[in-house]
Amino acid sequence: MAGGPYRATIKVSDPALDARSLKVSLQGAGGSAVAPDTVRAVEDAILTRARQLRVRDGQM
Repeated sequence: MAGGPYRATIKVSDPALDARSLKVSLQGAGGSAVAPDTVRAVEDAILTRARQLRVRDGQM
């Protein structure tokens, strides 16, 4: 993920928080488009952290 400010909108449609329930929208500085790979990296980071927290809390 390249540097610079981003604006993120994250919608979670299911508390199970799997890939289908997560929608991430990113905008770069000045509303510029963000590469799909960057959006996917943010989604993956969110899902990975959610899994880590579930394991830590003993819910898996």
